[in-house]
Amino acid sequence: MGNSTNLLLSSQILSALRKVHYPLVASVTLSYPNNAFKNKLEGFGHLIPRSENIRTLGSIWSSSLFPGRAPPDHTMIVSFIGGVRDPGIGVLSKEAIVEQVHKDIGKILLKDEAILPRTLGVKIWPKAIPQYEIGHGEILKSVDAIERVLPGVYLAGNYRTGVAFGDCVQYAKEAAFKISDDIKSSS
Repeated sequence: MGNSTNLLLSSQILSALRKVHYPLVASVTLSYPNNAFKNKLEGFGHLIPRSENIRTLGSIWSSSLFPGRAPPDHTMIVSFIGGVRDPGIGVLSKEAIVEQVHKDIGKILLKDEAILPRTLGVKIWPKAIPQYEIGHGEILKSVDAIERVLPGVYLAGNYRTGVAFGDCVQYAKEAAFKISDDIKSSS
């Protein structure tokens, strides 16, 4: 294939992938003294339905899930805020995002007299979670067609297989076997 054909196909790949909608999400890692909570946190975490009128999407109780992530007298929580239904998060400062998450956690988990948390990190993901909107199947067909035309080009990502970590790892494993088989068959 000539360079002009490769450039055209590269343009088609980019055009197809640009159609995937990725809303912004911020992850906020906070640490609270254990005595700040109404109840001891034991488990994975929580998701918050939009009907609760709380901006934070949900939280992972990291130090419950992974012992040793926080000192014995503290609890570490990673919360997520933003997403497709709350694009306004993108205009807030990191400090304002932390304040909002703390306020939301306070409504559901903390005692009234809980002190402010220690902020361990704030990461803003401008393109976080792909949305499988109407027409997403056509995007995937475009990517599949491009891979068939360009042997040796393999495209992967959570836009294709699901946003869960396990889904991404499973797809990567399958892709690695496919790539290995392709290399063996072309030798």
